[in-house]
Amino acid sequence: MKKQYEWKHLLAGLILLLTVVPLVCACSTEKPGEQVSVQDLQKKIAKDKGSVVLDVRTAPELTSELGKLDGVINIPVQELEQRLAELKAYQKSPVYVICRSGNRSGVATRILREHGFEAYNVTGGMRAWRAAFGANNR
Repeated sequence: MKKQYEWKHLLAGLILLLTVVPLVCACSTEKPGEQVSVQDLQKKIAKDKGSVVLDVRTAPELTSELGKLDGVINIPVQELEQRLAELKAYQKSPVYVICRSGNRSGVATRILREHGFEAYNVTGGMRAWRAAFGANNR
């Protein structure tokens, strides 16, 4: 009886594992290659002064202690789908998307990619930028 009990638990655990793991993997919002580090972003900005950086934080956040990078385009993520036309000129260029920590920019990156943009989420956002580069805004 004890062996049958253990076998049922083992089988239930295996079924749970086979069900949950694919669901967790499918919920990931980004694929490899859709992200750049702040270090990579700084190199790209230095190399190409015309780099497009989209900051998806709210306007008051741009004047907070984290500040903003020079030359960013600001469209809050909540308004992005309604304001995509403003970015039409950049549809053929890489667009680097940043926010405070990388969460909202991940959502915005997905929205942009769904609309044909070559978008990249800046992992760690402005918090990572400030940790890596201090007050440097470019």
